[in-house]
Amino acid sequence: MNRQLTVCLAVLALVLLVVGCQKDKTDAHNQMAEEMGACPGCGMAAPIGTYCAKCNAVASAGGTVHCDKCDKDFKAGQYCPKCNAFMFKETMPCAKCGKDMKRGAWCGKCKAYSGVPNATFDEKTGKPCSRAEIY
Repeated sequence: MNRQLTVCLAVLALVLLVVGCQKDKTDAHNQMAEEMGACPGCGMAAPIGTYCAKCNAVASAGGTVHCDKCDKDFKAGQYCPKCNAFMFKETMPCAKCGKDMKRGAWCGKCKAYSGVPNATFDEKTGKPCSRAEIY
């Protein structure tokens, strides 16, 4: 009797594991599809938050963002040189220090743009650039 119960529990665990893995793959695929955007400069499709070195902009879902510091309107994902930030409405925690800030804002403590993992600030040129250009 114990052997049958053990086999049944093992089969049940295996079935739950397979079903759970399939659900995780579907959820990840849906999340990636929901997070797709476009570069506000050239229109290239890319996941939201992807830096486009050609346009010095970040892929976004579109729309406009008002910069309170400059009192200007920008396309979402465009770079504001006065503020050293890519313009987004939503806030998120900095991936390194956890400080809440707007996506695309420069975190001076961590030397990173919040939510834009493939961009950094080049001290020599005074502009953002791809991390690949620095390293």
